[in-house]
Amino acid sequence: MKDELKVNVGTLSSWNGLYRNIAPKLDYLREQLKQGEKPKVFWDFSYIETGKVSMSALTAFLSIAKSVRKNFDEAPWLIMDWDPYMLRFLSDINFFKVAQELDILQWHPNLIGGMISKPTNPNSKVLFFNDIPNKEELLKDKTKLNDWKETKREELIVEDLYRRIDSLFIYEDFNDDRKRHLINLLTMTVSELIVNSLLHGQDTAFVGFQKSPRGITVCVCDSGLGFLNSMKKDQEWVADLKMNKDVDALVNASLMTRDEIGLRKAIDDIIDSDGYIVLSSVDCELRWAGSNWKTANDKFNFENFRTQLQTAKEVLGNEMDYNASPLEYKKGFYRNFNSKLKGTRITFEIPSNKLKS
Repeated sequence: MKDELKVNVGTLSSWNGLYRNIAPKLDYLREQLKQGEKPKVFWDFSYIETGKVSMSALTAFLSIAKSVRKNFDEAPWLIMDWDPYMLRFLSDINFFKVAQELDILQWHPNLIGGMISKPTNPNSKVLFFNDIPNKEELLKDKTKLNDWKETKREELIVEDLYRRIDSLFIYEDFNDDRKRHLINLLTMTVSELIVNSLLHGQDTAFVGFQKSPRGITVCVCDSGLGFLNSMKKDQEWVADLKMNKDVDALVNASLMTRDEIGLRKAIDDIIDSDGYIVLSSVDCELRWAGSNWKTANDKFNFENFRTQLQTAKEVLGNEMDYNASPLEYKKGFYRNFNSKLKGTRITFEIPSNKLKS
């Protein structure tokens, strides 16, 4: 009989909680696959609770589950309690639709049915974008590359994002002027992150949106190459400088360009809107907030980054202590993990102006 591996995702109330629960099990699964063993995988949703699920964690889960699925002939199983409110929520945000369209999960046919008919949260959604370009062909011709980026951004903004994001601003906590500004900011930022996942990550981009009393939270995830591996393939200087830590790649990727469109501009815009952004890739996490973003911009040598390795420690100091206070956490930090998860996860939040009053 085939061995079974049950992966408990925990409460899905935060990305860090998801990581702590599943990373050790996925380390074990990788070792099993290397040895030619393919245990039957079950994703255990037994501990999730209505009203406590984080869209960032759920979006990241879908990306990770898709990566795991590639190793098996059939989709792993989802197991969870029959909770009509939770099932309705997962249905409302497109969780089952996305999982089914991409053949990521399978579940008992009687699980979905008999749910409440009223939508539980119209202001949360998860989407995916799957049109991965031929990166090698584009990199041969810079004009083609730039044309693809520009066309894809415009297509995402006009056809896919503007209408969906606009529906998040239906409450009074965003005035008209700020609403227009935030819609433009969100569409530009999200389109850039999706383009990066498709082009550099070479993987499906999953996008989760959530409107809450705090503001707007957006998560863009993929299970592709990760920042470091992607930069090694695309930038000769990364290999020349022997950059070998994912967190160093995150710091350099965030700061190295001064283009009008790109990751650095996206971080600038989010910070200028009193928000924060968290980047996680493979085995590390970096949170940019107003304080450490200013520090990084002051210390990073923009002129010499291609000839002199600038590490996270040199730019930002020591990594955050796990016993740090909430105030220190909010100032921004970076930290390394013991286990690895493929790909990149980027979450940002822009507060509603209620927080400023």
